[in-house]
Amino acid sequence: MRTIPQLLALEGYDKLPLRDRWNVIDEIDQQIDHLQHCQRVLIQHNMSYASLEEEIRQLRTKRVLVWLSFNTRVATAIRLAA
Repeated sequence: MRTIPQLLALEGYDKLPLRDRWNVIDEIDQQIDHLQHCQRVLIQHNMSYASLEEEIRQLRTKRVLVWLSFNTRVATAIRLAA
């Protein structure tokens, strides 16, 4: 499984076969779940978790971009709108 920095740095996912893209989405989901678990533990111990929030946001953004690569027309329209 890829690390969070590896997932965030991932480029060219639109050229991956569909099964590999789904695997990337699954890996991102697993990392998000892990970070959210860590976040809950930190909350229970009254500790700051601001850096975790940023990583979760970045992973969610990457997940959406990989998901959008399944339909290039939608991805292109969104990039043009942004």
